[in-house]
Amino acid sequence: MPPPLGIFGGTFDPIHRGHLRAAAAVSAELALARLFIVPNADPPHRPGPRAAAGHRLAMARIAARSLPQAVVDGRELARPGRSYSVDTVASFRAEAGGTPLCFLLGMDSFLALPQWRRWRELPQLAHLVVMARPGASPPPAGQWWENLRCDSAAELRESSCGRIYFAANAEVDLSASEVRRQLARGGGGDCVDTGVLSYIREHGLYRGGEGGDGGDSGRLQKAICAVLEEAKAVDLRPLDVRGMTDITDFMIVAGGRSGRHVKAMAELLQDKLRALHIRPLGVEGEEAAEWVLLDYGDAVVHLMRAEQREFYELERLWGEEVRALVGASRKNA
Repeated sequence: MPPPLGIFGGTFDPIHRGHLRAAAAVSAELALARLFIVPNADPPHRPGPRAAAGHRLAMARIAARSLPQAVVDGRELARPGRSYSVDTVASFRAEAGGTPLCFLLGMDSFLALPQWRRWRELPQLAHLVVMARPGASPPPAGQWWENLRCDSAAELRESSCGRIYFAANAEVDLSASEVRRQLARGGGGDCVDTGVLSYIREHGLYRGGEGGDGGDSGRLQKAICAVLEEAKAVDLRPLDVRGMTDITDFMIVAGGRSGRHVKAMAELLQDKLRALHIRPLGVEGEEAAEWVLLDYGDAVVHLMRAEQREFYELERLWGEEVRALVGASRKNA
């Protein structure tokens, strides 16, 4: 059999040194002829990525330069809709013919595999290579995978698919969420490739932390205002508060004709931004719909009935009560 090919998928939001170390170790252990790094588009089993698809693809290509056998593949980003691993692996299988194909996944993902779409088809398409992950214990004995397990990487060369191998890679205690937190604070240099760090800083990615837009805060503000205009917001006012507070860059205040209107605007805003993979750090007041606060990191949105807006006069003062609400939303995020 020819040397095996590997598939290493993930949101890569951003791709970091933990990804690269695991990929290098497993590639060497399996003697892969080629490793395809595949950024996910919209994975169904986890929150959507913070950075836009084009940025994540570009960062993956920069990082892959340090792995001689790695090739970044953008097929999931080009395919509309949700990203299902079974579809991706099936497309690679169709191209690979009888060549051994190895689908790399972390132990945490392997343990959750029964929740995936058509997961039982995966071993019929590729070998499953399970990588160690911090905090994820090995699965208990007597499970569905027992009869498929092999103890030597060499056995993966004997067939094109159908085996499960637990790799010997060392655990790397580094997560993308922690990398994003460090980047949001201006750090992260030890976590990502130098070229990736330069790209992140050049494009202003992750500056809003977990709720950031994956880009410039001004673009986030414009996207929010566009949705609120569509929702017929009353007296929409985006306020630039940079230099006034370190909580956010923009405060966006909009009125609603009724509690129902306020709630509808909040729901539409979340739906529209979620489609762009932008999620809030926190949401407050949605049930009562008198004053709904949506914290998007670089922009904080206040949707208010006329009575509340007249009383608090947010356009005139970034008050202590507003600061407390923002702090509470981030604490509970």
